[in-house]
Amino acid sequence: MIRHVALIIVVLCMVAAAVAEDVVEPERTVSIVQVMNRGDISRYNIKVQASGKTTLPGASEPMPLDLLLDLSVLFKTESTPEADVTQTIMTTERASAMIAGQRTELPNEFFGKTTVFIGENGEIIRLLNSDESSTKLPGVNSRNLILLFRINAPVGDLKPGDTWKKTVVLPPSKEKYELTYKLEALEEVKGQQTARIRMDIAVIPPAGENYTSSGFAVGNFLLSNGKLVKSHAEMTVKVANKGPETPSGTSTANVSGEIDTHIKIDIQEIALDPKK
Repeated sequence: MIRHVALIIVVLCMVAAAVAEDVVEPERTVSIVQVMNRGDISRYNIKVQASGKTTLPGASEPMPLDLLLDLSVLFKTESTPEADVTQTIMTTERASAMIAGQRTELPNEFFGKTTVFIGENGEIIRLLNSDESSTKLPGVNSRNLILLFRINAPVGDLKPGDTWKKTVVLPPSKEKYELTYKLEALEEVKGQQTARIRMDIAVIPPAGENYTSSGFAVGNFLLSNGKLVKSHAEMTVKVANKGPETPSGTSTANVSGEIDTHIKIDIQEIALDPKK
């Protein structure tokens, strides 16, 4: 009798296991929308490490580059006279550089202030900036940083593994950014639900410009509003420009000579000071 009962229990367990295997949990999907509301304020710590070689303005030969930038940047969203357009103002609050082991404080004007105008559909319409850093460090400028905060996600549900592409031009620059995105995972970061998204970047220079730039970024964005929480990016910038200076208005403006740099960027959201 006991043997029969045991046999029945074993059979029931096998049946239950078989049924469990047939039950497939539905794959989680999300809709990621970046919401920009008037009055939104965020602060980020941005660290930029650049290595390789570069040619400084006025120099004829490249020199070794080993640089670490440490920035505190404030983002504030405001309304505009246009009802369907918002503006996000990116302001450098603090900037320092570590060069050859020596720390140097930089004027905030080194990166200046950048205003990003965003349309109702989330597209960047234009940029206004006083950023002069690109004339000193090609590839390190507010225009490239802005891209790391945007995901250009398609409308509708997405699931891990999904990919999408976007071509972006940030006026007044004529550069094109060919961006390929992949939703790698849905994960929790500091108690918040986020989407981990990889972005592969290829920069298409304007006609007549002799440089290449490509790289990738992996960032975590809040599912609730699409805000960036943290990101790691790497870019390679190469310029083979032995002749006259390139025309102004591009990422290699006012730079002549050889440049071959590898850039690492780490972005981390930091708490706002309630006293400010």
